[in-house]
Amino acid sequence: MLRLGASLAGVLALLMILAGCQGGAASSSGDGDQRLLPTPTVPTATPVPVPTNTPSPSEAASGTFPLPTNAAPTTAPTGAPTQTPEPSPTPAPVASEEDVAVIRQMVADYWAALNDYDVDLAITMLEPGYREAEEGLIRRDIGRMKLFRAKLGVSEETPPTLNGEGDYETYLSLETPVDTRRAHMVFRKIDGQWWIIFSKQIE
Repeated sequence: MLRLGASLAGVLALLMILAGCQGGAASSSGDGDQRLLPTPTVPTATPVPVPTNTPSPSEAASGTFPLPTNAAPTTAPTGAPTQTPEPSPTPAPVASEEDVAVIRQMVADYWAALNDYDVDLAITMLEPGYREAEEGLIRRDIGRMKLFRAKLGVSEETPPTLNGEGDYETYLSLETPVDTRRAHMVFRKIDGQWWIIFSKQIE
């Protein structure tokens, strides 16, 4: 009986050992199954080449260094900035001796007609538009001169000169019985004929 109990105890112990081995085997197989699962892969970034800017011995000795391969070369401006030349001034028109002689004769004829109280002759020398605007005033002034039998002494202060509009102008000195005044006259050539386009006494 003792031997049977010992035998049963040994059998039970053997069974427990076997169960423990199976459990360990199962555990071992479980670990093995875990190790057989695929390991997740993490994508790795592709390394970007970094441009090198290491000078060669000859470049280091000369003090020049290469630019990086991915850098845009810079160029320094050459030469001084260009300047637009200013336009040359337009030369002033030159007075013609022939025109000056014609205008001086017109001045003499005009004031001679006024001193003769000949209004009709004097106004024929005025440009038609100017004549229409000034005829009434001229007739009034000549009427007063005739009433007092006044005469005007006329002398040239400035010679006939071209102005910016291409007309000739001149300044005259007028001597009246009581004082001396100045007159300004302007002349224009229209369709080949000279006209008085302005004639006024000024202060």
